[in-house]
Amino acid sequence: MVLAILSIPLLFILDSTSEYNTFLSFFSLALVNVVLAPLFGWNVFKHYNKTTWGALKEMLIYFMPFTFVLLGMSVFQLTSMIDGFVSDKVYFKRTGTFNITEDGGTWKDKVYKPSEIPFITYLEGLMVFYFIWGLVIDFQLMTFGFLPFHIVLVSGFSYVFYLSIKKA
Repeated sequence: MVLAILSIPLLFILDSTSEYNTFLSFFSLALVNVVLAPLFGWNVFKHYNKTTWGALKEMLIYFMPFTFVLLGMSVFQLTSMIDGFVSDKVYFKRTGTFNITEDGGTWKDKVYKPSEIPFITYLEGLMVFYFIWGLVIDFQLMTFGFLPFHIVLVSGFSYVFYLSIKKA
């Protein structure tokens, strides 16, 4: 989350000064994870599939959307973690049993739906626009080092924001 938020100021720093290029290019090694994570995922999918085409298809269907959503949920994960450490009040509410106490009980009238849109949803929407702005800056400054990262962040936050609004 910190790298995601600081990626846009880093673009401006890289563009305006050359003093920190060596230092910042060392930290760009962290972008190797963009290659390593799919590579490890590919090994798992290839192990459980008989054909290369089946492994590729399954990876595109499951792994890539999972990665996008995982990054998109980082605001929710961060706030939940902070709430868990700071207070007893947490955003997550367990709704799995729907308070069914007898055998013939029904869950249909007990579906959990928030009464108002939580603040975190607006924060996720703000992050969508922040990273869209990052994409624009990538093209304006002609620096494409963070472009794949920003595309994944926009996709993930957009999807999570859409589902949050749809649920509310």
